[in-house]
Amino acid sequence: MKNYKKYGSWIFYFILPIIILIGIEMFKRDGLHEAMQWILENPYHLLTSYILILCIQSCLFIFTKNAYIVCLNSMTIFIIWTTVDCEKLKILNEPLLPWDLFFIKQLVSLLPVIYKELNLLLVAGVLAIYSGLIFLLIKKVNCSYLLIKRRIAVVSLSIITIIFMGYFKENFIGEIFVTKNITVVEWDQKINQSSNGLVLGFLLNIPSVLIDKPQNYGTSSIAEIVHKEKKLQRSRVVEKPNIVVIMSEAFWDIGNINELLMKENYIPNVQNLQVGTMVSPQFGGGTANVEFEVLTGLSMNLLPAGSIAYQQYIKRPTPSLAQILSEEGYHSIAIHTYFKWFWDREKVYEHMGFDKFTSVTEMPDALNKGIYISDEEITNEVIKEIEENNEPVFIYAVTMQNHGSYYDDRYGEGTIQVPGNYSEETQKILNTYTTGLVDADRELGNLVDYLQNSNEPTIVVFFGDHLPLLGSEYKAYIDTGYLKDVKNWSLHDKLKMKETPLVMWNNFGKENKFLGSLSASFLGTEILEMANIEKTPLFEFIDNFSDNLPVYTATVKKTADGELVEDIHENMKILEEQYRLLQYDILFGENYLQSITKQ
Repeated sequence: MKNYKKYGSWIFYFILPIIILIGIEMFKRDGLHEAMQWILENPYHLLTSYILILCIQSCLFIFTKNAYIVCLNSMTIFIIWTTVDCEKLKILNEPLLPWDLFFIKQLVSLLPVIYKELNLLLVAGVLAIYSGLIFLLIKKVNCSYLLIKRRIAVVSLSIITIIFMGYFKENFIGEIFVTKNITVVEWDQKINQSSNGLVLGFLLNIPSVLIDKPQNYGTSSIAEIVHKEKKLQRSRVVEKPNIVVIMSEAFWDIGNINELLMKENYIPNVQNLQVGTMVSPQFGGGTANVEFEVLTGLSMNLLPAGSIAYQQYIKRPTPSLAQILSEEGYHSIAIHTYFKWFWDREKVYEHMGFDKFTSVTEMPDALNKGIYISDEEITNEVIKEIEENNEPVFIYAVTMQNHGSYYDDRYGEGTIQVPGNYSEETQKILNTYTTGLVDADRELGNLVDYLQNSNEPTIVVFFGDHLPLLGSEYKAYIDTGYLKDVKNWSLHDKLKMKETPLVMWNNFGKENKFLGSLSASFLGTEILEMANIEKTPLFEFIDNFSDNLPVYTATVKKTADGELVEDIHENMKILEEQYRLLQYDILFGENYLQSITKQ
């Protein structure tokens, strides 16, 4: 009987990772049939995932000698992992990734906010059940134990195996993965997770945490790029214009959905002033990555998919529009109506050369509209900075009022009722989102009206950081017919899910040229052009790159003649490699660019 109990616990121990794996994939793939189909079609993915789960489970012997308690804790970890992954997908449209471990500090900062949203009774119930199970397993259930020496051996072997598999590119594991068709889909992490499963998909991204140095990186290669860029000598203006950039949260033309909404003309000010579309590296979230591209001219396309540049890579002084304009005599100001610690903005803005950062902390009397500070407060803050500063100002303002999700009734009786015959969920989402959209457009009109009557020469740039996340699995986009399905997208579909309206306006007579579709990384060169400010060698290079390839994202690119492509043409490969070298030098390398340009 004792042997039966002993062997029974170990049989369960080794079967549990299969149960966990099937459970995860059932949950992620909406059913047992889809999970089993994936398992049968991918036996090597199954085996690799099993080994990983077993190793993670075995590491838990560091805390206890009881095999059943290890199994209980293993199940708990993977339930939490799967839940967090699903929630992140809902909020940011990206699965949980290795570099999310860098965000623990941010999560801790969010705990007071999370606490308010918790169902404390449910949490207490779950903890009580968990504690009860632990008590039963210790006091009432006979099972196998591992003594200390064996526990150390098992934990050590498991950790070594996980590390060895995590660095698969550096050993024979990588060769096995290639022969068994186990590959990471870096350009789309949702597809990567769907193809490889949650656990293996996570593992395959581990090598991307560290950015490899390009083979031909060195001072000579950077110097060669810089010397090729022809500096344009610009005539100096007597009075430099203020530059106001407003990145409006999830701003998009809702009229694109269908003809019925187009007739409503919800955003007349933007439509009257629009000069093209800004192509975002993101969808539904990841605002900080759009900021990164606009301010630095660098590209998320050259960084791991799903990474957050602010949190992971801006760790030292980084050239940006703020730094360039500060050297030109501007007072550079960042405004964001949320907390300074979010996405590590306080440190990032300092590294980028901003002179001042105004956040929700500095706006204690600001009025909310709905959940967040109103867009009207952004307008007031911009006007105040223009009026109070004698020198020209560069303002980069990020709004929050229309932040998702949009299931709530934040505007009450003031909510706009969008016409159409949609599901109740889609109707509520569209109503809430459109109400915030109208407010954002109105505030742009108010700012332009003020500046038209001002003696301050000013440039206003306005765009949305990304399309809104209108329900999980693109629900509102599907219900309204904007998308046919959630997977089989053409290149045109991929582009239209990244384009937001772009406004570039000035009050001193500078011609507003039509820009067409333009990646966020390339917007800075157009701003410097309109302000008649000489570009640095980096921005000269970016200007040249964008002339050849105005849209450059991971999923879709657009050539100068309007052709949509998934991969760039051969004649652009050299330029892309030079872009990669410059970006590596700025973020991770020896800053050769800075020393060369100072010579």
